[in-house]
Amino acid sequence: MRILLSFYLLISCIGAMANSLDLDQMREEILEQNLDAKIQFERFYQAQQTVSAKLGDFIPGLSIETIMYPTNYLALTSIVPTASGWFNYQASKDFAIAEQYVLESVKLNILKDLSLTFVAIKSYEKIKSLMVEEEKDLEIALEKAIQFEQFGIGDEKFTFVARRALLQHRQDMYLLDVLIETQYEALMTSLDRRPEQRVELGSYEINTELIPNTVEEAIVVALNNAPELDANAFMIAGANDMTSAARYSFISFSGIGFDYPANVAIKRSEARELILEGEKTRNQIENQVALAYSKQRFIDSRKELQAEALMEAQDRAENAKELFDAGHIDHRELLSIRRYLYSQERAYINLEQESVSQKIETIRLLGLDASIYKYDITPYENAELEVNLNGSRFGRKNISIDIGIDEELKKEIVSVVYGGDIFDKKLMNINGNFSLFTKVKASGTKLFTAELNLSSGDTITLTKEIEL
Repeated sequence: MRILLSFYLLISCIGAMANSLDLDQMREEILEQNLDAKIQFERFYQAQQTVSAKLGDFIPGLSIETIMYPTNYLALTSIVPTASGWFNYQASKDFAIAEQYVLESVKLNILKDLSLTFVAIKSYEKIKSLMVEEEKDLEIALEKAIQFEQFGIGDEKFTFVARRALLQHRQDMYLLDVLIETQYEALMTSLDRRPEQRVELGSYEINTELIPNTVEEAIVVALNNAPELDANAFMIAGANDMTSAARYSFISFSGIGFDYPANVAIKRSEARELILEGEKTRNQIENQVALAYSKQRFIDSRKELQAEALMEAQDRAENAKELFDAGHIDHRELLSIRRYLYSQERAYINLEQESVSQKIETIRLLGLDASIYKYDITPYENAELEVNLNGSRFGRKNISIDIGIDEELKKEIVSVVYGGDIFDKKLMNINGNFSLFTKVKASGTKLFTAELNLSSGDTITLTKEIEL
């Protein structure tokens, strides 16, 4: 009977067991555990490495047409220095927020690798069900070969070939069982579950609605959502703060000291290094997104061709069954055609898995699983830069500057950098007070600017001109 191709075109697979855990539930569970995200990531990564090590003894004997083992389990780790390396600067709010975005990157990696493993197991289970059916055909072929040989109309050579094919097939089934079990072990370890707590995997559905249609749109989304870039921006800000701190470190009882120039140079070098890392990260993101879209196109093209090959194999198998029933071909020829059909079905399942896995990789690159809430920045764009003249004395004018915005919104402002013709000062958000005062001798039209650095990673610039 024809195997419906539409069954394999479904992106979601439904688990038959009542006691099951679907992909969404598993993703929630792994992030809700009371474990530090970095520790959890290391546990997951180590579990995957254990899988690779265990499979090393088995995979070489597995037929390449039987299963295509995806080796892309290396985590797409953050490609900027983690803020944890700057523990001596923990007092800086910039570094604290940078660390938050580094952890966000870790969460994205966990979700990606967890999803890839889940999808892989479901694909292997599909292949296992096909191999069980093929095993039945091989058992029948061996029985018939033995019977023909006993009746004197067979050949011991055909019996040997049939027996060898069955044994090799069972060996491949055993190797596939090992693969499934080791992947399950990785999942249960990462979920901190004991063996008796194991559950069957339920359904999965990869939401691709938010993936842009074009590479250009995708690159914009990826750059906007990349926690690595946000982390880098806050670390640069923190490094600049440290440079300023080093520059004025001579204000102490011990004096400037011989190491003062070196300390300032080191801080400046660290800041420049972070800037270069940010540029490198941006370039890598753009290229990785472009590559992901190219790979998806190639996979989809291969999948379409394989779908056609599968349809032809199904037609051929149906025709062969009719010819066999009519006595026009023997059982060995029928088995050969059916085994070809099984190989085409496995090839399609592998491509289906490869396509879904690439979508998961793309979703990771685009940061669409980000859990840090990107709030509406419109109120900050509409905030008023308040500049006031408070009279003058002896030719010096008293000027104050502040940010006119609701008190509740101020908590998301990390720092404000005042600039323009009069001010040149950065204020960290300590208590929500961004007012600044100075006395100057100046006249004419002057420009005032305020750069608002938000915890979301966005930067808003407010400007105002007044006549002194």
